Amino acid sequence: MTAATLDRRLARLEAATGGIAGYPTIFVRFMAPAGADSTANTATLSDRVWHRAEGEDEETFIARVSADASEGGGPTRPWGCVVFLT
Repeated sequence: MTAATLDRRLARLEAATGGIAGYPTIFVRFMAPAGADSTANTATLSDRVWHRAEGEDEETFIARVSADASEGGGPTRPWGCVVFLT
């Protein structure tokens, strides 16, 4: 099967379903073993980087990055993977 054939099949499927509203942004968070610190302090998406602000709790940081990556400040590609780092 060629790329052109796949493109045509995908176009037909999208037309039949009304198209794809959007691609999800995937969020990856690594967990540490019991007793180790696994607090997310940095997040990356391609060449974009977010840093947790001083005094910002982890939940607020994750919510801020999630909102920015998924909506207005999302990736230029139709997909993305945000990786949270400790």
